[in-house]
Amino acid sequence: MNRRIFLLGLTAPLLSCACAEDFDCGREPDSAEDRRRQMLECESPTAPTPVPEPKATNIEFRVLGDVAFDPGTNGAEIQFGSTQEGTSRILSTLPWFSSTKTYRDQLFIVLNAQASGFGVIQAQIIINGELFREASASGFNPKVALSGLFVK
Repeated sequence: MNRRIFLLGLTAPLLSCACAEDFDCGREPDSAEDRRRQMLECESPTAPTPVPEPKATNIEFRVLGDVAFDPGTNGAEIQFGSTQEGTSRILSTLPWFSSTKTYRDQLFIVLNAQASGFGVIQAQIIINGELFREASASGFNPKVALSGLFVK
């Protein structure tokens, strides 16, 4: 029972302090209660420093080409990815495009492509609209491999 009375005794001054508008913030506090009231009522809160919005990096993967595919095949085998998302392997017709966004400062990026047939294949990695890596190959079963470390 004593605990409840003690807790109630502490909450009443807290509530009255928060509502008091006539407290003189310029004078020295006379007691611990005055110091507590001064801290509650006189300290002006400081705004937090704004955190800059992170800038996204756009990564585009492109595989272009003109290939007369072998019978039974209908595209190029493409492997692409990054250290953030891992790699993916797909079979696609040409041209093929894919894109992703990242907020990382460093990223290792990979793009490999191989066509089954005779012709030309070209692969590109574009970062924020600028060419990062490019390769091309021609002949029977042309194959290209691109990779690199992107640093903001």
